[in-house]
Amino acid sequence: MICTMSSSKLFFRTACKGIRNNPSTVSSRWLSPAQLPHTIDVTSSSSKRPLSATTTSSTTSLSPPFHKILIANRGEITLRIIRTARHLGIQTVAIYSTADAKSLHVQMADEAVCIGPPASSASYLHIDKVCEAIVLTGAEGVHPGYGFLSENSGFAERVEQLTVGHNDNSDNNSAKVKFIGPSTHAIQSLGDKIQSKLIAQAAGVSIIPGYNGV
Repeated sequence: MICTMSSSKLFFRTACKGIRNNPSTVSSRWLSPAQLPHTIDVTSSSSKRPLSATTTSSTTSLSPPFHKILIANRGEITLRIIRTARHLGIQTVAIYSTADAKSLHVQMADEAVCIGPPASSASYLHIDKVCEAIVLTGAEGVHPGYGFLSENSGFAERVEQLTVGHNDNSDNNSAKVKFIGPSTHAIQSLGDKIQSKLIAQAAGVSIIPGYNGV
């Protein structure tokens, strides 16, 4: 059976459809556009919004797989991930361009980092800046959402090469960052439709005839 690239979207499925956003838990302390740097500065506290005083609390007895995750996206998918992470007791980090400084995903996340100007190529698609934000905030996992870098195998590989410090007092004070989504191999194999069809055909899966000459 061939899976689609929706794996990353489904990893943090909203398990509680009845949850409604509680306005009192949403911090409004975001930076004004005049305060936002056009490029991230890992030495500047102005590029990072303070941790919300209303830190999320877990409503489940299970230990969450991460203490903090960064969501490399914006808009509705980011809001869904934030709500579900909050339900699981996981802190969230949002990234945003200067054009999105007042967006809801920026206000809802526990932390937010400005990664560049409005153009996606200089912000949401800029792998180096996203990786700097991961290290700056100490996020242990990265959820790509969908679109942007979610099907970029190079990004997934870069993420899992990063190391961040632990927030606890354990002897091992660093950990490898996890990419919350398909493996690099899966992205490479299924990101191209023709390659996906060839893999399915080799596995004996029935496929619809088409052009495989490219």
